[in-house]
Amino acid sequence: MIGRLLEDGNISLEVTTSSEVPANSVPVQLRFTEGPAPAALILASGENTLAVIPADVYPDVTSVIDSGIDTDATLIGNLLTLRLPTSD
Repeated sequence: MIGRLLEDGNISLEVTTSSEVPANSVPVQLRFTEGPAPAALILASGENTLAVIPADVYPDVTSVIDSGIDTDATLIGNLLTLRLPTSD
């Protein structure tokens, strides 16, 4: 997944939504929940949890986080997109 992100500049994957998500693009933050390890990885907008990263892609998403690569995350429906920031 990291290779694809660096090559294409973005990656998209399906997530499990936990609330009604607007149809337009919403900037989100990836956050680990508190509790016993392994912690769930959620997508939040402000204090609202919008989605959860499913188990089948959890290792890929955490590898991007652990790499330290800066990404912008957006959610449209149940599709999470991680994009390399553009330099203006």
